[in-house]
Parts: sequence; C-alpha cells; structure tokens
Amino acid sequence: MEKDDRLGDWRIRAVTTLAQDLPATASGAPAHKAGARITVTTVTRAPDGQSVGFVTPSAAAMALNLAMRSVEQAQAIRETFFFDDIVTPTGPGKAIRQESELYDYFEHCMIITTFSFQALEAFCNQTVADEMKAAVQLERRREGKKLLLTLNNPADVERTASTEEKLATVVPSLLDMASPRGKAVWGQFVMLKRARDATIHLKSLDQYPNRKEMGFQDESSLFYHFLHEDMSQYPKTAAAVIYYFARRTTVPRWLEYPLQVYGIS
Repeated sequence: MEKDDRLGDWRIRAVTTLAQDLPATASGAPAHKAGARITVTTVTRAPDGQSVGFVTPSAAAMALNLAMRSVEQAQAIRETFFFDDIVTPTGPGKAIRQESELYDYFEHCMIITTFSFQALEAFCNQTVADEMKAAVQLERRREGKKLLLTLNNPADVERTASTEEKLATVVPSLLDMASPRGKAVWGQFVMLKRARDATIHLKSLDQYPNRKEMGFQDESSLFYHFLHEDMSQYPKTAAAVIYYFARRTTVPRWLEYPLQVYGIS
C-alpha cells in the first residue's frame, strides 16, 4: 500500500502544495491558502458543450499500475493450478487441469508485458515533449551504411524514433547523461522488449509451438515464458529503467510507489 501523503492518488502526474497564500487572480476566481494542493489539470469538453476538468494522471504511472495489478491477479490464479499426471509421447508428464483459469492467467501475462513496456513509451514521449529544445539526430544503419536522421520537433521524435532509440540515445541526450545501453538495467529492458514484441506480434510458433514436429517440447514460446518466468520482473524493469533517468534530478512522486513495491533504490 502506498504511503498517504494527503496529496491524492499516487498516479497524479504532478502535485504539490502552495508555499504561501495565493490571492484571486480574476473576478470570481477563488483565492488559495498556503498548504493548498495544486496539480496539473486537464480541461476538456463534454458532448453537450459543458466544460469538464480533471486532475491530469501520469500515463506511465497508469500503465505501471495496470501491469502491477495484473501481476497480483496472475499470481493468485497460478496458485490455484492443479496438475494431473498424464502420459505424453516422450513419457510421463503433467497437464494443467483448469482451462479457463489458465487462459485468464495468460491474459494477465499479456497485460503485464504490454503495459510494462507502454510505461516506458509514455515516459520517453513525455520527456521528449518536456525537454526537447533543439533538433535531435538519430544514427541508423541501412545496407551497411550509416544514416543520420534529423528530427526537428518533439512530435517528429515521438512518432519516428523507436522506444529503444529514445531510451538509448534521445532521452540521455536531452537529460545530458550517459546512455543505459551496456548497463545491467539495459539487459533487463531487452528482456522486456522481447516479451512485449512477442506478445504484440504473436507468431504462429508462439501460439502453437508443437506444430513443429511430433513429440516436440516447447522451451522458448511466449506461453512457455509466461508459465516459467517471474512475471513481476517486467513492471519492475520498467520502474528501474525510469528510475535510471529520474534519479538524475528529482524522482517524480508517481514513481515512488513502484520503487517501494520492488525495493528499487
């Protein structure tokens, strides 16, 4: 359970309190006392034309929360599995009895991988929007030749650069810090990316690996990894990668809870 700092939900994008009284800035506008909560607010419009506002969430925090909740739900389902003794083409084996519960478990695993990765995508794009002040160059290779791609505004970077490029090159450049590439946290990111890519771009052998040959035993498909890996590693990796960048300045409030859950410091 996250700590209660009386500032509201931990997923708020940005929240603090007034250091001193703030008088009304316009006729009919309210005044605020020192200590009052201030947040980033989104204002939109309902279909009937009515103005609607809400405290702006951190998209990265919501994606992390979806992944973390699905970890809890997946673990709870996994604990209910029963394994029946069976005979397989290669000898004695086990079969998971509950089909519906198993499929629910797989679905939660799909949520965990996709939204853990999405947390990183959201963090990168928000960083680009907040920090980019000049053109960004990306170095790519095509047919053995080095190409330099110049992106002139945040929207171009968000749309054109991959999440891997943003994490390895763009965000470190914007924050004037070393790339995480080659560090332990980068290896964790690569594992998350592989799981996310396999989930989003489901190949036939991930869906049904035993089509390869009679008696083939799967040890590499997406479902194999879902059954045999610790799924909590994926949101933990996302939190660790974001923390790699965030600790350079001030760790955002919305990141504190995931860091606490996974013991990252």
